[in-house]
Amino acid sequence: MRLMRRKAMRILGGIVVAGVSAGLNLGVMPAEATDVGDLGSSSAVERMSKDPRLAPELERLLGSTPGYVPTPPIYFRPNPYPPASLRDYAAPRLAKREADAQHPGIERLFVESPAMRRVVQVQVQHAKDQGKPAPMLYLLDGVTAPKESGWLREGNVQQLSGEQVTVVMPTEATGSNYTNWQSDDPILGRMQWETFFTSELPTVLEKEAGLKFNGTRYIGGVSMGGSAAVRLANLHPDLYRGTFGFSGCYSPTSTDGRGFLNLINTATGGNPDNQWGPGVSAERRRNDVTANPSGLRGMPVYLFAADGEVTQRDKDIVAKDGGPITLTGSVILEKLVNQCTHDLDDAMRAQGMTHQQVTYLHGGTHNWPYYAEQLPIAWRHISGSGR
Repeated sequence: MRLMRRKAMRILGGIVVAGVSAGLNLGVMPAEATDVGDLGSSSAVERMSKDPRLAPELERLLGSTPGYVPTPPIYFRPNPYPPASLRDYAAPRLAKREADAQHPGIERLFVESPAMRRVVQVQVQHAKDQGKPAPMLYLLDGVTAPKESGWLREGNVQQLSGEQVTVVMPTEATGSNYTNWQSDDPILGRMQWETFFTSELPTVLEKEAGLKFNGTRYIGGVSMGGSAAVRLANLHPDLYRGTFGFSGCYSPTSTDGRGFLNLINTATGGNPDNQWGPGVSAERRRNDVTANPSGLRGMPVYLFAADGEVTQRDKDIVAKDGGPITLTGSVILEKLVNQCTHDLDDAMRAQGMTHQQVTYLHGGTHNWPYYAEQLPIAWRHISGSGR
């Protein structure tokens, strides 16, 4: 996981250097820089992160491309579910369950999905008292979304183990944006996540799996998963009581949002046109929360984003995990999602909504330690457990 993240952030750092060589010169790095090594020290990246010209220059760079910044895959791997392995299932079914070998107290469920035509693995952290009904929190991962949820690896979801909530963490959703794709992707495979979350998984969890359920669902996530959690809650307010998004982008049609969401596809080897179709399609507009956040009106909403400015804490985080190149990628992502978060907050307020709690952190980049700290705060807000 850490090796993959270093590769991801190094590629993003390379994008900035490419922008510099094309005229995005902020006075931090030489204009002729053509190699990620020219990024220099973490202190140089820190100076760049605090330059007020960076955010508008990044938006200009995104706006000059046809919907996304071309980038080589940063997490390229063979599809674990090639087309030949896809199977037809008559109905969603719990095929198997077992204790998670890596995480004590975590159970792994294997769910047959007719929509995905494969078995989807879901990690579950049970409520404090399994004998009593509890709400369910669907907790969505970031871009890699491998077999082991990032919330278990780095997000410290274990801090909710003392709460009366069943935490549901789907896995193997790499680069998917947790949505229904219009076409199967030769690299990322068949993805029908909206159908899985709204029609298939609830049936299995709330009936067949025997989990004590009180009828209330929440959904939250980080980065790719934060974007998706708020989007799904907005599209299906009848299913979810509350939602939170950490460092997400909520408009797939805006310059920043489209660039961010499409980068998730291309960075993992996928084709963005297979997701919602080419250009600003009708399906892309349907998934635009910022354009129409009306589904969020009746539920608690918590949003978080940092400003992308490097602190000593950020330099310490990446000191053994990619150094200044990784740090540059973290800066870029958080600058983008900060604008995306402001855009959604403003859109909600334009429609008379002021119930959302939004935390804008001064100093901080796109890194798990921030999200681990925010998790209990967000949970208390959307569930009302802190009131």
